[in-house]
Amino acid sequence: MAEALYQFTDQERALYEKTPLPLLVMQVIDGEYHALLASDEYCKMVGSDRESMLEYLSHHSFVRVYPADVVRLATFSASAVKYPQCHLTYRLSIKGEYHTLFAHSKWIKTEDGTILLLVTYFDLGNDQSQQTKKQSESPNMDLLTGMPNVSYFSKFGDDFLRKLLKRAGQVDVIYFDISSLHSYNDHFGFLQGNQLIKKCGEIIRASFQEGLTLRYVDNSILTITAPSQLKKLLPEIQKKVADFSADKVTTVRAGVYQVKEMEPATSAVDKAYQVYNTSVKKRFEIQDYLMGHFEEALSQNWLKVYYQPIFNLYSKKICNFEAVSRWQEPGKPALKASRFIPVLERSGLVYQLDLHVLDHVCQLLNQRRADNLPTVPVSITLSPSDFNIDGFIDQVLGITQKYQIPHNMIQFDLMAQPVAVDQQRLKDAAANLRKQGFRICLDRYGGENNDLSTETLLEYNFDYLKVDVRSFNTNRQRAKIILASVINMSRLLKIVPVVKGLRTRPC
Repeated sequence: MAEALYQFTDQERALYEKTPLPLLVMQVIDGEYHALLASDEYCKMVGSDRESMLEYLSHHSFVRVYPADVVRLATFSASAVKYPQCHLTYRLSIKGEYHTLFAHSKWIKTEDGTILLLVTYFDLGNDQSQQTKKQSESPNMDLLTGMPNVSYFSKFGDDFLRKLLKRAGQVDVIYFDISSLHSYNDHFGFLQGNQLIKKCGEIIRASFQEGLTLRYVDNSILTITAPSQLKKLLPEIQKKVADFSADKVTTVRAGVYQVKEMEPATSAVDKAYQVYNTSVKKRFEIQDYLMGHFEEALSQNWLKVYYQPIFNLYSKKICNFEAVSRWQEPGKPALKASRFIPVLERSGLVYQLDLHVLDHVCQLLNQRRADNLPTVPVSITLSPSDFNIDGFIDQVLGITQKYQIPHNMIQFDLMAQPVAVDQQRLKDAAANLRKQGFRICLDRYGGENNDLSTETLLEYNFDYLKVDVRSFNTNRQRAKIILASVINMSRLLKIVPVVKGLRTRPC
């Protein structure tokens, strides 16, 4: 039986419609959005009456959305169904001009158990007409950075290059590009992205004070300078930009072309871009691709979950399965987790992947239970950075509650690694999960961070200790001795040792 649309009482409807914030109340039935209610402030913000706006929303139309933001809004819609809270910045046409809106979605449960989606909005404004006026008054200046722009370069670039070449004998034309700015805007919003562009300009301009630095195209910055020590200066520039960025990761990359004889400035820039594009950009193509398509991968189910068996050294039987993820875009080779998880960890997005895997695991366990099929616990690897996210454990509990999965059917694997995470917060979170009935495992004991693994064993309480024997040559006697010592240590600590990567029966 299909779920019915929620019916508001007169009091509820009046409360929502008169709320002082632009607000939409939505309900999702069989994957389809239904706009139930729009507040007076929302109607005022978008410049439409309530009936017309609800009619527009009921047709799922994106005609008023800025074309470049349509895919991102569709992805946000898909994510809002899966996660208790989401946010997005996008542009909507209001009275003939695009306004930048900040949207924040949140689940609520009504008294009868219906899940509704509350989406609040903030109009971040539209200064298009004012910018047009300013631009006409200063046609050679970039309004965001205050630096010269492409118009200035086309007028004076050749002359500047000629004079500098005559004085210095050689000129460096440096093409700077902000990496993954599109994904950065998706995650932190256009305002943050603009601030990053502005800061990049300030940092680069200060580093080449004798040269000409200008805002070139979109997120690129151009510097024409006397022979520079770019190899020495670039790491410092990149660190300053990364330190300023909201994710502490996003920074600039650069390609340089050396001009030794006079040529058109535009030609020199094209060659600097080619250097960047061929020798720099391609090294980061995978990273940029992953950052730019992560939300799409989540919504389009490109992130597949597979299961591999885990072997119990005491019982010599399979005791559970480990969930592993693969990035499988249609028509392209699958990417192993080791290719994309480090990128997601550096960008602070890996928690979304981990919640996605947990949701998939709980769905599978729920389905097997409904089909009267046997079930065993499933282990899921969590990144330590997950616990930097406020409310992460609440989201974990929400997913297991949604599918009514007993907590002892889920095992969380934690791997000791030197990451930027509050260790006390991580310790408290692990203890909280264990208190909630989840199993906790120390993954890859004795691996590349052996000292950290031992320290973690001293500080945390674990139910399992996982050893990946792919790093051992189990035919060697010394390897067998080491493995035996790990088993004995586990017994003394009352921790169950578990092996993964075992392809043949142990001796």
